[in-house]
Amino acid sequence: MRKSYFHGLIALVAGLSVAAACHALMPDQAQPSGAPATPDLSFQNVDAAWSATPVERGYRFEVRQGDQLPGDMGAESKERSEAYDRMKLAFGQTYEIGFSLEIAPGAANSAKWMTLAQIQSTFDPGEQGHSPPFGLYMEGEKMVIAARSSPVEITPPDGFLYIPLYKDKEDIRRGHPYRMKIRVRFDRGGTGAVRVWRDDRLIASHDGPFGFNDRQGPYFKIGVYRASAPESYAMTVRDLALRPTASIDG
Repeated sequence: MRKSYFHGLIALVAGLSVAAACHALMPDQAQPSGAPATPDLSFQNVDAAWSATPVERGYRFEVRQGDQLPGDMGAESKERSEAYDRMKLAFGQTYEIGFSLEIAPGAANSAKWMTLAQIQSTFDPGEQGHSPPFGLYMEGEKMVIAARSSPVEITPPDGFLYIPLYKDKEDIRRGHPYRMKIRVRFDRGGTGAVRVWRDDRLIASHDGPFGFNDRQGPYFKIGVYRASAPESYAMTVRDLALRPTASIDG
């Protein structure tokens, strides 16, 4: 495990203290219902100079071929530069997650799959791990949003319902700062609701099967996580904020 770095005022939210660590720890702090949810970020990357660079009101995440943590070197090679919030979302509580997301100009994305933001489950004892219940992805140069759900207590790696929510018809605009707003609620047992706005336009809405039947709530992650690909890929995230809210709409 590499040593941790603590950043003061240079953070994803002005004045936010960020615990940055190039490791693969899991969130370990419960989020009580109704309590403030300020991002408390730890980083997962190879600690290269380009991996996570502070910028005004945020961070620039970049992945290059071979940027793999020890657990990413399996049958399917993975590469990443991510950050996760150590707070876990409370079941039954609606949250709003807001941020600006800008994809840097460069070679077209050729990765088999790529995640830019996700809300990942806290796996129960005995679970092998599975894809997240909510994800913001790139398929080629198009943005995709999808959800997953399972009502069983121990979900196998591929034992879930896949719920497509949105896919761009046109390629994204490289260099454009997309304003993202996500409102989400996970209920116990694998149900809930989600809304996603991009540049103030509602692009995804879902109520019903959503999430997994877990003992503890999920947590938010952001950054580049992909199947290995030859081209470098970078994104800048600014003004990240996560807070409880009263309504799933609005």
